[in-house]
Amino acid sequence: MADIAELIRKCLALAKSSNEHEAALAAAKAQELLERYNLDLADIDLDPTTKADVVEEQMSVGRQPRPGISYRWKAELAFVLGPNNFCRVLHSAYRHIFFIGQPHNVAAVRAMHEWLIERLEQLADEATLS
Repeated sequence: MADIAELIRKCLALAKSSNEHEAALAAAKAQELLERYNLDLADIDLDPTTKADVVEEQMSVGRQPRPGISYRWKAELAFVLGPNNFCRVLHSAYRHIFFIGQPHNVAAVRAMHEWLIERLEQLADEATLS
């Protein structure tokens, strides 16, 4: 992260160039790096020895809903959503999922996870009724 932050700082400094073309390219490169590494300017200004805010949020995947239906799919869903949205996911033996990452990423993963579970359970209920 320190190398990326330094590269972004250099691009931002070059973005102040009097050469408009050079400044535009440097600003675009800085923006590209910020997006690629899921950073914002506040992260770049941090002291390299300081870590960014990281939260850990626990959520229960619940009990087995019906005989023969496992709760494990909820954990598997979390393992797909987390890494694709800049979060780490841990699963405990006590049916808890831990989302670890920056607060906005954890909130997004948790919201997607809850919404998808609710929707998939609705679809499963509809399918069993038909």
